[in-house]
Amino acid sequence: MATALRNRATAVVIRDRKVLLVNHTGESQEFSMHGDGIIEDGELPIIADARELYEETGLRPTRIEYLLTYDTSIHKQVAFRIEAEGEVEIEPGEISAFVWWDQKEKLPMYSHVRGILEAMK
Repeated sequence: MATALRNRATAVVIRDRKVLLVNHTGESQEFSMHGDGIIEDGELPIIADARELYEETGLRPTRIEYLLTYDTSIHKQVAFRIEAEGEVEIEPGEISAFVWWDQKEKLPMYSHVRGILEAMK
């Protein structure tokens, strides 16, 4: 019997051609796009993404658009491009590090990050 994929809302936040990547506290050293949090029961993915982005980074979404849905072996990543105001202020205990990635520098990251960025092209 196939296991159902877990739904995740994923924020693709780009500024000055750089993508916001975060490292969640207590996880591996790999970076991911923000918002790989679980969508709460009855919550729309777009709302989950905006909520998580603000709660964990302090960035205030000003525009959100659906990009794509990207399936991995265990997750269904519903990705949104988000324009946001403010500076990143990470929430202690949730995020241990963040980077505005130029898409050239070598960083340890989950495979879905590159997959989503490639699918956007």
